Amino acid sequence: MGTGHKLNKNDYINKVFGRLKVLDVIYKYSEKQKRNYAYFVCECQCNNKPIVEIKASRIKDGVTSSCGCYRRELAYKHGLRESDLYDVWCDIKSRCETESHARYNDYGGRGIKFCNCISDCVIFYNWCYDNGYEKGLTVDRIDNDGHYCICKNNLRITDYIQQGRNRRVRKDSGTGHIGVMFVKRAQKYIASIGVDYKKIFLGSFTDINEAIAARKAGELTYWG
Repeated sequence: MGTGHKLNKNDYINKVFGRLKVLDVIYKYSEKQKRNYAYFVCECQCNNKPIVEIKASRIKDGVTSSCGCYRRELAYKHGLRESDLYDVWCDIKSRCETESHARYNDYGGRGIKFCNCISDCVIFYNWCYDNGYEKGLTVDRIDNDGHYCICKNNLRITDYIQQGRNRRVRKDSGTGHIGVMFVKRAQKYIASIGVDYKKIFLGSFTDINEAIAARKAGELTYWG
Protein backbone atom coordinates (compact mmCIF):
# COMPACT_ATOMS: atom_id res chain seq x y z
CA MET A 1 0.00 0.00 0.00
CA GLY A 2 1.45 3.36 -1.02
CA THR A 3 1.51 6.04 1.64
CA GLY A 4 2.79 9.01 -0.34
CA HIS A 5 4.48 11.99 1.31
CA LYS A 6 3.48 12.54 4.94
CA LEU A 7 2.59 16.11 5.86
CA ASN A 8 3.61 17.68 9.14
CA LYS A 9 0.30 18.55 10.81
CA ASN A 10 1.86 21.43 12.74
CA ASP A 11 2.65 23.17 9.44
CA TYR A 12 -1.04 23.31 8.51
CA ILE A 13 -3.29 23.28 11.59
CA ASN A 14 -5.14 26.64 11.88
CA LYS A 15 -3.71 27.81 8.56
CA VAL A 16 -6.27 29.54 6.31
CA PHE A 17 -6.55 28.99 2.55
CA GLY A 18 -9.16 31.30 1.04
CA ARG A 19 -12.26 30.57 3.13
CA LEU A 20 -10.95 27.28 4.50
CA LYS A 21 -9.38 26.97 7.95
CA VAL A 22 -7.45 23.72 8.46
CA LEU A 23 -8.47 21.79 11.58
CA ASP A 24 -6.70 18.49 10.97
CA VAL A 25 -4.76 16.40 8.45
CA ILE A 26 -5.98 12.87 7.70
CA TYR A 27 -5.22 10.19 5.13
CA LYS A 28 -7.62 8.27 2.92
CA TYR A 29 -6.86 5.20 0.85
CA SER A 30 -8.00 5.25 -2.77
CA GLU A 31 -9.00 1.81 -4.06
CA LYS A 32 -8.81 3.12 -7.62
CA GLN A 33 -5.33 4.61 -7.32
CA LYS A 34 -4.04 2.06 -4.75
CA ARG A 35 -2.46 4.67 -2.51
CA ASN A 36 -3.11 7.01 0.41
CA TYR A 37 -3.89 10.69 -0.10
CA ALA A 38 -3.59 13.50 2.45
CA TYR A 39 -6.82 15.38 3.16
CA PHE A 40 -7.34 18.60 5.11
CA VAL A 41 -10.28 18.65 7.49
CA CYS A 42 -11.43 22.26 7.20
CA GLU A 43 -14.06 24.64 8.47
CA CYS A 44 -15.34 26.95 5.76
CA GLN A 45 -15.75 30.54 6.89
CA CYS A 46 -19.04 31.03 5.04
CA ASN A 47 -22.33 31.54 6.88
CA ASN A 48 -23.02 27.81 7.27
CA LYS A 49 -19.48 27.05 8.57
CA PRO A 50 -19.54 23.42 7.35
CA ILE A 51 -16.75 20.96 8.14
CA VAL A 52 -15.38 19.50 4.90
CA GLU A 53 -12.63 17.05 3.95
CA ILE A 54 -10.70 18.08 0.82
CA LYS A 55 -7.56 16.71 -0.81
CA ALA A 56 -4.60 18.64 0.61
CA SER A 57 -3.00 18.99 -2.83
CA ARG A 58 -6.10 20.77 -4.20
CA ILE A 59 -6.04 23.30 -1.36
CA LYS A 60 -2.28 23.86 -1.46
CA ASP A 61 -2.37 24.33 -5.25
CA GLY A 62 -5.15 26.91 -4.95
CA VAL A 63 -7.68 24.81 -6.87
CA THR A 64 -10.16 24.70 -3.95
CA SER A 65 -10.60 27.60 -1.54
CA SER A 66 -14.12 27.07 -0.15
CA CYS A 67 -16.70 24.39 0.59
CA GLY A 68 -18.31 25.17 -2.75
CA CYS A 69 -20.08 28.27 -1.47
CA TYR A 70 -18.00 30.64 -3.61
CA ARG A 71 -18.90 28.79 -6.79
CA ARG A 72 -22.60 28.86 -5.90
CA GLU A 73 -22.43 32.55 -5.05
CA LEU A 74 -20.90 33.32 -8.44
CA ALA A 75 -23.54 31.30 -10.24
CA TYR A 76 -26.42 33.02 -8.44
CA LYS A 77 -24.83 36.45 -8.74
CA HIS A 78 -24.50 36.20 -12.49
CA GLY A 79 -27.76 34.31 -13.06
CA LEU A 80 -26.01 31.16 -14.31
CA ARG A 81 -27.51 28.65 -11.90
CA GLU A 82 -30.30 27.72 -14.32
CA SER A 83 -28.06 27.74 -17.39
CA ASP A 84 -27.33 24.42 -19.10
CA LEU A 85 -23.71 25.56 -19.34
CA TYR A 86 -23.51 25.68 -15.57
CA ASP A 87 -24.42 21.98 -15.49
CA VAL A 88 -21.81 21.30 -18.19
CA TRP A 89 -19.17 23.17 -16.18
CA CYS A 90 -20.04 21.30 -12.97
CA ASP A 91 -19.91 17.93 -14.73
CA ILE A 92 -16.53 18.65 -16.36
CA LYS A 93 -15.13 19.72 -13.00
CA SER A 94 -16.56 16.69 -11.22
CA ARG A 95 -15.38 14.08 -13.71
CA CYS A 96 -11.83 15.45 -13.40
CA GLU A 97 -11.73 15.94 -9.64
CA THR A 98 -14.27 13.72 -7.88
CA GLU A 99 -13.24 10.07 -7.56
CA SER A 100 -16.82 8.96 -6.95
CA HIS A 101 -17.92 10.33 -10.34
CA ALA A 102 -18.96 7.50 -12.67
CA ARG A 103 -16.54 8.71 -15.38
CA TYR A 104 -13.61 9.68 -13.13
CA ASN A 105 -11.41 6.82 -14.40
CA ASP A 106 -11.77 8.14 -17.96
CA TYR A 107 -10.81 11.68 -16.97
CA GLY A 108 -9.21 12.57 -13.63
CA GLY A 109 -8.11 8.98 -13.17
CA ARG A 110 -5.93 9.16 -16.27
CA GLY A 111 -4.55 12.62 -15.55
CA ILE A 112 -7.03 14.92 -17.30
CA LYS A 113 -7.08 18.23 -15.41
CA PHE A 114 -9.72 20.92 -14.92
CA CYS A 115 -7.51 23.94 -15.56
CA ASN A 116 -7.52 26.98 -13.25
CA CYS A 117 -8.26 29.16 -16.27
CA ILE A 118 -11.90 27.94 -16.18
CA SER A 119 -12.24 27.58 -12.40
CA ASP A 120 -14.57 30.61 -12.52
CA CYS A 121 -17.85 29.49 -14.11
CA VAL A 122 -18.41 33.03 -15.45
CA ILE A 123 -15.19 32.87 -17.49
CA PHE A 124 -16.23 29.46 -18.84
CA TYR A 125 -19.74 30.75 -19.67
CA ASN A 126 -18.44 33.83 -21.49
CA TRP A 127 -15.83 31.84 -23.42
CA CYS A 128 -18.47 29.38 -24.63
CA TYR A 129 -20.76 32.08 -25.99
CA ASP A 130 -17.85 34.07 -27.44
CA ASN A 131 -16.93 30.93 -29.37
CA GLY A 132 -20.36 30.20 -30.82
CA TYR A 133 -22.12 28.11 -28.21
CA GLU A 134 -25.88 27.62 -28.61
CA LYS A 135 -28.47 25.02 -27.66
CA GLY A 136 -27.71 21.68 -29.27
CA LEU A 137 -23.93 22.14 -29.18
CA THR A 138 -21.41 20.94 -26.63
CA VAL A 139 -17.91 21.61 -25.28
CA ASP A 140 -15.16 19.27 -26.46
CA ARG A 141 -11.40 18.88 -26.05
CA ILE A 142 -9.38 19.16 -29.25
CA ASP A 143 -6.70 16.83 -27.92
CA ASN A 144 -8.58 13.97 -26.29
CA ASP A 145 -5.59 13.31 -24.02
CA GLY A 146 -5.21 16.98 -23.08
CA HIS A 147 -6.73 18.99 -20.25
CA TYR A 148 -9.93 21.03 -20.08
CA CYS A 149 -8.15 24.30 -20.74
CA ILE A 150 -8.73 27.50 -22.71
CA CYS A 151 -5.36 29.10 -21.93
CA LYS A 152 -3.71 26.27 -23.93
CA ASN A 153 -6.47 26.38 -26.59
CA ASN A 154 -7.64 22.82 -26.02
CA LEU A 155 -11.41 23.48 -25.91
CA ARG A 156 -13.83 24.00 -28.77
CA ILE A 157 -17.55 24.31 -29.33
CA THR A 158 -18.81 21.47 -31.45
CA ASP A 159 -21.80 19.24 -32.09
CA TYR A 160 -22.33 15.79 -30.62
CA ILE A 161 -21.39 14.09 -33.87
CA GLN A 162 -17.95 15.69 -33.94
CA GLN A 163 -17.53 14.96 -30.25
CA GLY A 164 -18.33 11.29 -30.89
CA ARG A 165 -15.68 11.14 -33.60
CA ASN A 166 -13.13 12.54 -31.18
CA ARG A 167 -13.55 9.79 -28.60
CA ARG A 168 -10.66 7.53 -27.75
CA VAL A 169 -10.78 3.75 -28.09
CA ARG A 170 -12.33 2.07 -25.04
CA LYS A 171 -9.89 0.03 -22.96
CA ASP A 172 -12.24 -2.96 -23.03
CA SER A 173 -12.88 -2.89 -26.79
CA GLY A 174 -10.36 -5.65 -27.43
CA THR A 175 -9.87 -4.42 -31.00
CA GLY A 176 -8.17 -1.02 -30.94
CA HIS A 177 -10.95 0.43 -33.10
CA ILE A 178 -13.63 2.89 -32.01
CA GLY A 179 -17.11 1.39 -32.28
CA VAL A 180 -15.86 -2.18 -32.64
CA MET A 181 -15.78 -4.56 -29.66
CA PHE A 182 -14.93 -8.22 -29.33
CA VAL A 183 -17.43 -10.18 -27.22
CA LYS A 184 -15.67 -13.26 -25.85
CA ARG A 185 -18.84 -15.11 -24.90
CA ALA A 186 -20.20 -14.93 -28.42
CA GLN A 187 -16.79 -14.97 -30.12
CA LYS A 188 -18.04 -12.14 -32.31
CA TYR A 189 -16.97 -8.62 -33.24
CA ILE A 190 -19.78 -6.15 -32.58
CA ALA A 191 -19.99 -2.88 -34.55
CA SER A 192 -22.03 0.05 -33.26
CA ILE A 193 -22.32 3.82 -33.50
CA GLY A 194 -23.78 6.59 -31.33
CA VAL A 195 -26.46 8.85 -32.83
CA ASP A 196 -28.59 11.35 -30.89
CA TYR A 197 -27.57 9.85 -27.53
CA LYS A 198 -28.53 6.33 -28.71
CA LYS A 199 -26.30 3.38 -29.58
CA ILE A 200 -27.17 1.85 -32.94
CA PHE A 201 -26.23 -1.78 -33.54
CA LEU A 202 -24.49 -2.22 -36.92
CA GLY A 203 -24.00 -5.98 -36.86
CA SER A 204 -21.99 -8.87 -35.42
CA PHE A 205 -19.15 -10.49 -37.35
CA THR A 206 -16.63 -13.31 -37.08
CA ASP A 207 -14.10 -11.26 -39.09
CA ILE A 208 -12.81 -8.05 -37.51
CA ASN A 209 -12.30 -6.44 -40.91
CA GLU A 210 -15.99 -6.86 -41.68
CA ALA A 211 -16.88 -5.23 -38.37
CA ILE A 212 -14.53 -2.31 -39.07
CA ALA A 213 -16.03 -1.91 -42.53
CA ALA A 214 -19.54 -1.89 -41.03
CA ARG A 215 -18.49 0.82 -38.57
CA LYS A 216 -17.02 2.98 -41.36
CA ALA A 217 -20.16 2.51 -43.43
CA GLY A 218 -22.23 3.51 -40.39
CA GLU A 219 -20.19 6.69 -39.99
CA LEU A 220 -20.95 7.65 -43.59
CA THR A 221 -24.64 6.83 -43.18
CA TYR A 222 -25.29 8.51 -39.83
CA TRP A 223 -22.58 11.17 -39.62
CA GLY A 224 -22.17 12.05 -43.29
